Amino acid sequence: MITKWVIKEQPQATDSLIEYLQNNVQLDPIVIKLLLTRNLLSPLEIEKFINPKIEDLYDPFLMKGMKEAVCLLEETIAHHKRIMIHGDYDIDGVTSTGLLAKVFSKLKVDYITYIPDRLTEGYGLSKEAIDHAVREHVSLIITVDCGISAYDEVEYACQCGLQVIITDHHRPSEDKVPKAAAVVNPWQAGCAYPCKELTGVGIAFKVAQALTSKVDLDILDLVALGTVGDVANIIDENRIFVKYGLKTFEKRSNIGLHELRRVSGIEQRKIASSDLSFILGPRINATGRLGSAGNALKLLLTSDKTAAQEYATLLNDENAERQRIERQILEQALKQIDENYDLEKHQAIVLWDEHWHQGVIGIIASRLVERYHKPALIIAVEGGGFCKGSGRSIKGIDLFEALTRCSDLLEAFGGHEYAAGFEICQDNLEKFREKINSIIMTKYDAETFKKEIGVDLEITFYDINKTLVKNLELFKPFGRGNPKPIFLTRHLKLMSTPTKLRGGGAKFSLFDGEIIYDAIWFKPNGFELERDIAYDAVYCLGFDTWFGFEKIILEIKDLQVSEKSVIIGSKA
Repeated sequence: MITKWVIKEQPQATDSLIEYLQNNVQLDPIVIKLLLTRNLLSPLEIEKFINPKIEDLYDPFLMKGMKEAVCLLEETIAHHKRIMIHGDYDIDGVTSTGLLAKVFSKLKVDYITYIPDRLTEGYGLSKEAIDHAVREHVSLIITVDCGISAYDEVEYACQCGLQVIITDHHRPSEDKVPKAAAVVNPWQAGCAYPCKELTGVGIAFKVAQALTSKVDLDILDLVALGTVGDVANIIDENRIFVKYGLKTFEKRSNIGLHELRRVSGIEQRKIASSDLSFILGPRINATGRLGSAGNALKLLLTSDKTAAQEYATLLNDENAERQRIERQILEQALKQIDENYDLEKHQAIVLWDEHWHQGVIGIIASRLVERYHKPALIIAVEGGGFCKGSGRSIKGIDLFEALTRCSDLLEAFGGHEYAAGFEICQDNLEKFREKINSIIMTKYDAETFKKEIGVDLEITFYDINKTLVKNLELFKPFGRGNPKPIFLTRHLKLMSTPTKLRGGGAKFSLFDGEIIYDAIWFKPNGFELERDIAYDAVYCLGFDTWFGFEKIILEIKDLQVSEKSVIIGSKA
């Protein structure tokens, strides 16, 4: 599969604008051009991006339903009534629950927490949870990271004499929301809140901010962890949360997270957003994927070092087990595709099996999307013909919209453009596969399914220096919506035979006729590099540090033979 390289547009990138910005923000032209690709067109916008401040957070009462939610919380607390924090079993739900629990503890609130078991209860607010609240003499349920589609459950809670506050970041279906005492969700109709991209933990933080009339920096590590772990866009308020949250991590005030860093092998280094994505996040998620997320919540809330060590070790072990199960299912899924699946006929991959663990099927869907660049929906068939599915999509294909059009075949569904979950009867699986493929193939053309890499700038090796690489630090924290800058350089040749690296990938040197840089490439097997061929390269820039000595290295994203490379969309 040849990958398209799409050079990002630079709005109004005139020489006079670049000169004006360069004079006002004291950065070199390449960095200025990178900022322009992120639609930062004024010194003020650039300053807010480079130096986001807590003071830039929006007033939480701008969010629809916040005033009603806070008034009800204050009344419940004043009357010493019990509150249930109802979360979710993924990283966003667990950190949301932990955050409100910490805030309520400081306020001396009488509260309990409830996170459903993925395998026995499933997602969201349930009658089982409501019955538990009644038995525990709860007066008010506040949901975090769930509840926006719990119409029947909220009605049942009201019948049981409970009040309900819904806080959620998932999009309401058809602008309909449950008839709760308060609904706090920036996506609901009539909500003018400026930042729609908040996660569940981000909204929980805004509730805490409104309730306490302050910004508690000590809980921003949880906000950063949930925001990055839920793959939110790291823009606007989320950028502030993650930047300050990473600083909070370094205070090591949350003993559970500190012990999790220790067992993960990243205790000594300065933590980055990628550590939240690929190291800590999966360990928090692992317990919820395999069963109950209770131990992950206990890790976040404990103040006892011995208990923290035990929970961290348990999460680390469960993550290893999750990886083993994932590898096994992925092998089976790939075998199904090789033996029985027509990738030319079907632009959406829909697979199922009776032995697949429902806790990891979302990860399998993501792996298949990475490999085939098609939407993937993976389904675990359970007893009695009942099935649970998880889907992931690619840029340009709205998975939630596609599932909405298949709703006649589904028992339930929810999610957003890129990720969704659903329930379906086994008898409908074949019909579902055909219908969702028909919908996707009718609505989207072949160009949508071509894999692409967004390129920020085309530069030469002459443009690269240590100052530029250090200035790229200004763009951190990286993540979805703010990726690490990617550069393009053409007509390069190999100066060394590639050296295979442990764990995959290769290291080699590239030469532009005058300058040589080392490069590292974690490319799937099947691409053979030759010494006498000119290549175009897209790459990120970084430092290879050895005994304190910094050396610039190119982190290759893709290589293509120069005359065959596919480069489009250049407006620079």
